[in-house]
Amino acid sequence: MLGQLKPFVFEVRYFIGIVPLALLLIARALTSWPRRPIAIGLATAVAAVALGLGLADQQLNGSNPRVYDFKTAVHDIEARAKHGDTIVFTPSYLDHVVGYYEHEGLKLRAMGQDLPEPRRGHKVFVLASFQDKPQFRAAARDAVKRLSRRHHLVHRESVPQITTWEFSR
Repeated sequence: MLGQLKPFVFEVRYFIGIVPLALLLIARALTSWPRRPIAIGLATAVAAVALGLGLADQQLNGSNPRVYDFKTAVHDIEARAKHGDTIVFTPSYLDHVVGYYEHEGLKLRAMGQDLPEPRRGHKVFVLASFQDKPQFRAAARDAVKRLSRRHHLVHRESVPQITTWEFSR
């Protein structure tokens, strides 16, 4: 319920260790509080349906704020990139995620003060995620602003929780 009220305060991954204990406590409560077997069966069925609905909502709901579509974002970049182009990304801890989908021949760089200049005939792609966090939003905005001063913004794309910009010279 807390996750529905404050989606970015309650992260399931931080509480995964408590899940087995919580399930045992729920099972114990369901089998000890009701006295009659029919009541136990009904309480268990209600709990199973509630847990199933929660799971379905988490996995199938398209408006889930925890959906990050890195696969589509990186494949979109790969479709327009060529050997020697650069992907600059923020936050820096996305290196493994971006690298997982990385196309051979593309250079990967975490965003920093020194942005790469696109060489003639090459492009720089900016990939930004976690834009709900002020420091990452500011870093992406600053990079796009600095690249826009001397280069052409060719393409901008947004997928769930990720935005990409393509710059060429």
